[in-house]
Amino acid sequence: MAFAMMAAITLTTNGAYAFKVNDNNSVGGYATVWGILDESAFNTATDSSGEKGKDKSFGFQIKQMRLGAKGDLADKVLGYNVLFDGSGSNSSVAFVEGWITLRPLGDVLDINIGQMRPYGTYEVGITSGGKIENLDVYQAGKKQMTSFLADSGNNTRDRGVELVFKKLGGMADLRITATNGYGNNGDVGGSISGSKAIWANGTMDAAYTAALILTPVEGLRINAGYGINKHENAVVNVTSSTADLTTGAVSSSSSKVVVDLDRSMYSVGAKLDVKDLGLWIDGEYAALKGADKDTLAGGYEVKGYYARLGYFLVPNTLELIGRYQGWDEIKSKGASEKKNTGYDLGVRLHVDAFVFTLEYEKQDLDGTSDDPTRLAFRTVLYY
Repeated sequence: MAFAMMAAITLTTNGAYAFKVNDNNSVGGYATVWGILDESAFNTATDSSGEKGKDKSFGFQIKQMRLGAKGDLADKVLGYNVLFDGSGSNSSVAFVEGWITLRPLGDVLDINIGQMRPYGTYEVGITSGGKIENLDVYQAGKKQMTSFLADSGNNTRDRGVELVFKKLGGMADLRITATNGYGNNGDVGGSISGSKAIWANGTMDAAYTAALILTPVEGLRINAGYGINKHENAVVNVTSSTADLTTGAVSSSSSKVVVDLDRSMYSVGAKLDVKDLGLWIDGEYAALKGADKDTLAGGYEVKGYYARLGYFLVPNTLELIGRYQGWDEIKSKGASEKKNTGYDLGVRLHVDAFVFTLEYEKQDLDGTSDDPTRLAFRTVLYY
């Protein structure tokens, strides 16, 4: 009964563009609302007596309220894709991603030019938004992709060009990107004395990624990716004197710093979907290394993995899900390595364009006395 009442209050979506403007263009999106039933997050704040906060949260979050459009301006020759999100602070509408697609070889090759998500891992590079199986992207992937791009506010998007070679040999997709390497807030150009920072990356210093996605038989996917992001003598606009030059994280006061950044990242993963049994399993491992060569000399590393399992109790309707993840971090030169783990357990109900998920999450964070837990109800609606 409680499950049905929550479903009635917080509806969710299912991912495809639903409204067709004409044969070649469609408009749609998805909305994601979380009902936090019980949350005990790691909290370092203490009062005057040294007592640490222990609040358990209850409430609602609108994580995504997205609307986009995609289609063809000229059939099999010229296309587009744009996506906006209205769930930001003060209900502001943010431009998430968008690109123009050129198809010089018809269905064989897409050339996307604009703002997009470079491939880092399959989950962060391909799967996104309401399509993610659990409440959050797994922690290693989130930390790796935001650190791979220099601007910490990049939303894992960057600006550049992507080549997508489709169905090579009938079973392989090849994706190659070349982007600024700073995130969607990092434009090239400007003046050192002006309001824009100088992003002094040359052609060889941009971020490059490549991914191969194989589907050798129905129900099986194998994926692997690699990326490099080097910036030699780049002028970065940072906002605090303690900015982390390794990750490129920016704060907000205003100073310009010259840095030599060197990052590399790789990932491997697979998914097996046995539809006759209503069973699927997937997993991925990824590792990121980053450094400012002048000061930190290899002082940033995140490596981690996840494994997920899903089983339909009722075909295409009622599903049990579980995930286990582990990720290790070294944040600066000489720092000890932190080993973290976490797991999720949940049940999902699929009803037409709606997906309702009741999920419990627990993390075991190395070096902390309080480990986050959360019981939440997620709703996604695809429209």
